[in-house]
Amino acid sequence: MLAGFCFTLIVFVLGWNVANTSICGYVTYGQISVLLVGVASVLLIASMEFFLAAKGFDTWSLSDRWHDYLVETLGKTEWDKKQTTDQKQCRNYERLGRHLYNLAMFLIFAGFFS
Repeated sequence: MLAGFCFTLIVFVLGWNVANTSICGYVTYGQISVLLVGVASVLLIASMEFFLAAKGFDTWSLSDRWHDYLVETLGKTEWDKKQTTDQKQCRNYERLGRHLYNLAMFLIFAGFFS
């Protein structure tokens, strides 16, 4: 949804009169703004992919039935090892997604105000 907002903002930025103001040489405010918002939209899509990848390693939301089945099938020690590695992967992907999301929000506002 935010990536769609970024693409819409690019269209509005190109329509502003300020967008044609030259900064130095051939670079205009509109070009910088479109570049920043375009990169932000790519980062938003990448952050969504990281959040979805983190969901694949989420062992906290397993129901008791599935948890008992996995402990029974894999054995207690194997399940503990797998659960520990999956939780580390989940946290890693979630952390990367959060960092990309925060950077994208910063770039959206920088592109909007440039």
